[in-house]
Amino acid sequence: MAKKGHSEEQILRALQQAEVGERIADLWREHGISEATFYIWKKKYAGLALSELRELRQLRDENAKAQATGGGPVAGPAHPAGDRTKKAVRPRHRRELGRWAQAAYALSERTVSRLLPIQLATLRYRGRRDPQVTLRMRLRELAASRMRFGYRRLTVLLRREGWRVNAKLIYRLYTEDGLVVRTKVRKKIARRMRTPMLKATRPNEKWSMDFVAARLLDGRWFRVLTVVDQFTRECLLLLADSSLSGHKVALALSQVVAERGAPESITVDNGSEFASKARDAWAYQYRVNLDFIRPGRPVENGYIESFNGRLRDECLNVHVFLPLADVREKLAAWRQDYNQVRPHSALRDHAPCDFARQWAARSSAVARTAGPPGVAQRCTALRLRIRNQHSFSVRPRMRRAGPKSRPARRLTGLFTSARCLSL
Repeated sequence: MAKKGHSEEQILRALQQAEVGERIADLWREHGISEATFYIWKKKYAGLALSELRELRQLRDENAKAQATGGGPVAGPAHPAGDRTKKAVRPRHRRELGRWAQAAYALSERTVSRLLPIQLATLRYRGRRDPQVTLRMRLRELAASRMRFGYRRLTVLLRREGWRVNAKLIYRLYTEDGLVVRTKVRKKIARRMRTPMLKATRPNEKWSMDFVAARLLDGRWFRVLTVVDQFTRECLLLLADSSLSGHKVALALSQVVAERGAPESITVDNGSEFASKARDAWAYQYRVNLDFIRPGRPVENGYIESFNGRLRDECLNVHVFLPLADVREKLAAWRQDYNQVRPHSALRDHAPCDFARQWAARSSAVARTAGPPGVAQRCTALRLRIRNQHSFSVRPRMRRAGPKSRPARRLTGLFTSARCLSL
């Protein structure tokens, strides 16, 4: 198959080899191109020097970009939608524009009010809103320490500190101070309905596992093994090394299992480390089911893919890593902050460790009130029996039964039995 994106040097070298007298078929195999591609190169670039070829390809790329953005066939000042600033419609925006015109052109207020136009009362208005100086300073400090946090997560952190604020106020201060985080907008494409996967119902039931790659300062690559609990969203493991074989993965997972216990299943992709013999032996030893996703379907392991995105955005792209020891130290600090401090939107803005503790407290409370097994079923059957007897024994004309009547005594005895069974 023909390659794409050949450099100018490769194109000129192929044309020069053809001029010297080398066989065309040998050139196709050497450069990985088809017959049609070679003759297109010969037609377009024959007789050009390297600098001329580069200028020609650069001009064609600019023309293609201009046509894609709505311009003409020649590269120039295209005017696509969105290249102009928005109109100043709100009074606040028109007032800012008027003050800028006063300062830039040394105009009076009356002249500016006639030119824009804007009312003098609107131009002379001075807001009485609290400037929120202390809150702005704290917001800047949090935004500087957590550079990839948006205004919603910063709002959660401020509320934890005791600030009585809402997301709308923080968004206004956030945009006024220029703290907006630039994010890459994903392209939306049509998708078919996917079969929903079974979700975890308790901690330590299902894990997700994957790898992330990054570089050191000297250019060497390293990999990070990431493990996440699907229910509590806790990061269970961040293992960084220059190479991670199946044996290393099994050894690291054994340490996690020794602390938390073995899960029922682990969702992984079809990588060689996860399909190795060492990994299979580990899964057989701890009786863990490996759920392999379909090839080319990373969305089926969405928990770990989302976590890897946060890891890369908030840690790997922010820090500069020197040796592997520095990588492990920074990953450990980020993991502790992620589990204990960072708010998670899927957990109602709780940290994963806080959510796990709350779930454990609720589960223990429910277990204490439920009683021994089988009592809840007997109580339910007894309540149904009481309801049926009450509906058949109480006649419509008996509006008010005294404490010594027969239906009342019967219901009192049944309710006493139900209370004894529940205890």
